[in-house]
Amino acid sequence: MSANHLLERYVSEAVEILCLISDPVADPHQLNKTIFSCGGVNKVYVGYVSALGPSIIQLGLLPTLHIYSSKNNSSEGDLDAIIKLILLLLKKDEEVSILLNFDQTSNVKNLLDSVATLVQTQRSGDYIYVTQRIKTAAAAIKLVLRTYKVTDDTSIVGMEES
Repeated sequence: MSANHLLERYVSEAVEILCLISDPVADPHQLNKTIFSCGGVNKVYVGYVSALGPSIIQLGLLPTLHIYSSKNNSSEGDLDAIIKLILLLLKKDEEVSILLNFDQTSNVKNLLDSVATLVQTQRSGDYIYVTQRIKTAAAAIKLVLRTYKVTDDTSIVGMEES
């Protein structure tokens, strides 16, 4: 599948996921209070998802995933929410799900463990493949988030008052 077709597919799936979580009643993943506030997406998360791709390029996939999934960081919001969104997209990709041994109950820890296994077993082709899929998922999420009103509210869960 070409990169453009993959991005188009991921954008379509990201629209579905973000529409679902933008409704606080229907959100089964409980990401609504983290990412959305005051009728829009919190601007912090637009920045976080935009920074994910460059971070992967500079640091590598595994270090970036560790930073974004860490609960002990000084970020303004919950970086883990971005990885959870990417994970929701990756679960819809059958090839990635098979490669990483994902099922519908897989979580961020499973993603970290699977990527670490790819590194440890020196499966560089699979590592590059997964890295590209994660960067494409981040790009798709970034594009879809830009269709929402961006808010500056810092009173949501995971945000600190300044």
